[in-house]
Amino acid sequence: MDNMLWITAFFLLFSGVMSLQCYVCNSLHIGEDCTSTDKLMASDKFGVNCAELPGGERYTYCRKMVHEIPHEGGVEIRVVRQCGYINTTMNICQKTGMHKDGGQLVCSCNTDNCNGSSRLHSGKTIFSLLTLAAVVYLI
Repeated sequence: MDNMLWITAFFLLFSGVMSLQCYVCNSLHIGEDCTSTDKLMASDKFGVNCAELPGGERYTYCRKMVHEIPHEGGVEIRVVRQCGYINTTMNICQKTGMHKDGGQLVCSCNTDNCNGSSRLHSGKTIFSLLTLAAVVYLI
């Protein structure tokens, strides 16, 4: 009976991993509410269950992109937060330069709402290791 309880708990926890929550917004359309980490986290209107989006089963991480767009008089900063499925920069940020005054910073992570802050977390990796340890313990 104890093994059945552990197996049930494992599947309940695993199903939670498959349903990633990310912030989804674009400062071009939303403005400061998407740019400001404090305002973003104070509001619940940008949190999205990625699995509920069209093609949701493919989304495996959250992404935050900061675009520096040069124009006359300075540089405009735009922030885009979204669910992602093609990942080359897990739990790190990568900057690409378009030219001298502009560029793009792309950050990705795989924990719920991790694209809301400037710090990246690898909690799902830790969770996966703990789950694996529990399964090995049961066997």
